[in-house]
Amino acid sequence: MEGLPHELNALCRQVILKCDQFESYQRLRSFCRGHEALYFVNFKLKQGSDCESLFELNLPSFIENKHEKYGWIFPIFVKALATACPEGDDRRKSLDDLHAKIKALQHQPQKCQSPIYSYDERRLFNSILEIDFDEQQEEVTNALRLQK
Repeated sequence: MEGLPHELNALCRQVILKCDQFESYQRLRSFCRGHEALYFVNFKLKQGSDCESLFELNLPSFIENKHEKYGWIFPIFVKALATACPEGDDRRKSLDDLHAKIKALQHQPQKCQSPIYSYDERRLFNSILEIDFDEQQEEVTNALRLQK
């Protein structure tokens, strides 16, 4: 799976950023450690300065990785987020809807999908996050969005 279509990426951002697991790096790691299929991703997670950067830095890990036994990690991750929400919580319904869209995408031919960011864009973004220039980080994020 190379990436997500831009519309689905935007929906992921909107829905996933509302999840408690993205409140901190430690919370996200703990969540992944608690799920057998997600455990190995725990070692690939990157620390962000806020929930936005945590999302940006780690979404590729969930999208690009496959578990030998369970397959593509991203739908498993989204389903686990949904299950972690209490019954009746609006986030659970949004996550279930997102999960259905991701599963549908999984069955489409690969060539219909475009990457979220190119390798160079992601490398630049990650470099800026690593030096923790919050103001520049926002400018780069806006510039990348405008390019799309």
